[in-house]
Amino acid sequence: MKSSAPEATDPLEGQEHGDDAHSLRLSSLAKDTEELLDKFPGKSKKQLIAAIASYSGPLAHPSFVKGYEEILPGAAERILTMAEAEGKHRREQESKVIHCEVRCKTTGLWLGFAIGMLAIAGSCAVAIFASPLAGTTLGIGSIASLAGVFVYGSKKSAK
Repeated sequence: MKSSAPEATDPLEGQEHGDDAHSLRLSSLAKDTEELLDKFPGKSKKQLIAAIASYSGPLAHPSFVKGYEEILPGAAERILTMAEAEGKHRREQESKVIHCEVRCKTTGLWLGFAIGMLAIAGSCAVAIFASPLAGTTLGIGSIASLAGVFVYGSKKSAK
């Protein structure tokens, strides 16, 4: 006996899909869902097929842009202009961050150099004017602590 209900068709048939996309068919539904559908009389059954698509990028999917253009003429150009402005802003921000990082690292190196020279000059002054043993101890301690900071800092940044 032939049913008067229209045949189920795949709404995604004839459309191109990515390799990981699967066409949705009633037969591929989970067993629990099929059992639930079987409880309804033949004429009141409705086929529901949901397709979920994900799209990521700086622009909306072309089909959405086309839809926006149909609703509001000129919307496609506005969307492209907005994406271009956002991309330009993002590149400017990244450039500023990189410039700031380079400047901070360079400033840190120069300040470290100045502190090291000041510590060595101080230890030399103590060795000359006060006690050679105290000056030597102070100089070795200063150089060791600076070397420790550089070694510890390089190991920490390598992680």
